[in-house]
Amino acid sequence: MLRVVRRPRPWMSPGRSLAGVLVMACSAMWALTFPTDVGGAEPPRPPAAATWSQAPEPNGGTPPPAVMDAARLGLPRFLKAIPPEELGHLNFADPSEVEVAELGTPFRQFTIAPQQILAYEPAIPLDQIVVPLPIWHFPVVVAGETRTLLSVEMMHGIWQAVGIGSSGLGKLWTASQGLRPTTDGYVNVFVWIAHAHAAFVLSTKDGSVQMVPLESAGTPTVLRQGHDAADVIVSLQPSVKRRLGPADLTQKGRP
Repeated sequence: MLRVVRRPRPWMSPGRSLAGVLVMACSAMWALTFPTDVGGAEPPRPPAAATWSQAPEPNGGTPPPAVMDAARLGLPRFLKAIPPEELGHLNFADPSEVEVAELGTPFRQFTIAPQQILAYEPAIPLDQIVVPLPIWHFPVVVAGETRTLLSVEMMHGIWQAVGIGSSGLGKLWTASQGLRPTTDGYVNVFVWIAHAHAAFVLSTKDGSVQMVPLESAGTPTVLRQGHDAADVIVSLQPSVKRRLGPADLTQKGRP
């Protein structure tokens, strides 16, 4: 679960940036439910599986140079602003680790609009509903291990480092990449669904598309347990609908 920040901190995301919402949010529990009592009815048909008409690049592709520049400039600024008493919340053992922290492999943030979730059917290709956002996350690494995340977002037409945090999510993302590596043919992207308060790895291999939930209780064993993306998206519909107001239900764009 993403750590909830209960008081403002200068080293967290400023303003109302999308990445700031992610840094300060917490993921909700969700579950896939299936009928268990079918009596004398016909056996259920195999569910339709999610598909891409064109799959994304691993990690959402390669960030433009301006994103990399913003991350390089922002990392020392945000690290320097962390109070010593807060280092443990970002998984740093002591100030000496902060001095040697560096950027890891970035990944782009994707989302699915709530209206698209509510209208989703497995026949709809995922690339029609899973869209990239102008947000990149960089693992902050010490000795090869992820400590936290640095977020870079397009703000007022300029790429800027906007915050550091979501340390639990950063470690889970890194663990998921070790379990589903690109060298084994996996294509992984990060999906954050705000109206479900849920984060996933959307993982594709050999035509199979699974969504792997990222949760605070996640371990490498839990992270292995993906579900077909179509089943997950359908299972999110009740929680998304509960969180939408009447105005949201009539909007067609991104919230």
